[in-house]
Amino acid sequence: MSKEAAQAAEAAKGSYGVGIGEEWMCWLPVTWALRDLADALDAGGAPAPNAAAQRPDGQWVVDVFPLGCAAGPHGPARAAGSTAA
Repeated sequence: MSKEAAQAAEAAKGSYGVGIGEEWMCWLPVTWALRDLADALDAGGAPAPNAAAQRPDGQWVVDVFPLGCAAGPHGPARAAGSTAA
């Protein structure tokens, strides 16, 4: 979907001849957010955290970084140390 939207935006606005890269980057966060919303709705509005572990002292540590921004085929690599404890 994002590629087609970027191509349509380029056609409407014109181009410097370098391709749809700039327009495409505007649509990627939108498509990631829509996918995350669909996943949340599929999970009944409360998707499971990416990762959860219990420390020896009993405190729970949960990875709260959005899946769409995590390393993998659907998002850029996330910054090191982006977890919350």
